[in-house]
Amino acid sequence: MFRFAPLVVLFTVPLVSAAELKPTSAEAELIALVKKLGGTAKLESELDTDARVSVKFEKADDAALVALSKHPGLGSLDLRSAAKVTTKGFTALKELPDLQRLYISSDTLDSNEAAAVGSLRTLDTLVLVGCKLTDAEVAKIAKLKNLKSLDLMDTAVTDKSVEPILALTKLEELNLSGTKLTDSGAKKLMVLDTLRLLQLNNTKVTDKAIAGMEEELKASKRGLKILR
Repeated sequence: MFRFAPLVVLFTVPLVSAAELKPTSAEAELIALVKKLGGTAKLESELDTDARVSVKFEKADDAALVALSKHPGLGSLDLRSAAKVTTKGFTALKELPDLQRLYISSDTLDSNEAAAVGSLRTLDTLVLVGCKLTDAEVAKIAKLKNLKSLDLMDTAVTDKSVEPILALTKLEELNLSGTKLTDSGAKKLMVLDTLRLLQLNNTKVTDKAIAGMEEELKASKRGLKILR
């Protein structure tokens, strides 16, 4: 069966390209620091104006994140290829007043690390593709009440994660592809009125359940798209 890529983004395409953006002195300082630490950085116009710097690391550790935490212009952090970050590093990110996006792909995301990530209350996008986390860790992450996009693709979460996810009342995009979600869990997600995109590829959700959900959406004229 065809597998969808990580969470499809429905946000508006920025009107200003990254090439046209000019860094402030503070942003230039942060970009230089990232380069020194072995990462890459660029400005993204779709990020908040106070935190336009988007950073990506192939390798990173707690010391790198502690250094970055002193620079409030950081708006997006991609650690999908950096496996040496622990609770200390994630906790340091609390110092960033406008961190909006965090991307993680780790062999493990233990309880303490999940709690640290769950304390980053400014996040609106969290990608955890392939992380070995359980329903218990999802409950800690679900404290991020400002989340608009959550990607749990290829994790071991089950229907037990649905209840904490329902507390994310601003959630617009949710990817549960490759999880252990069943018909029961999928149907409960329908009460999330803000949800616009739900990805359920390669789950235990049946075609019959999807058809029923789509009929309900058609009748209510809700703008929710289900991909499977």
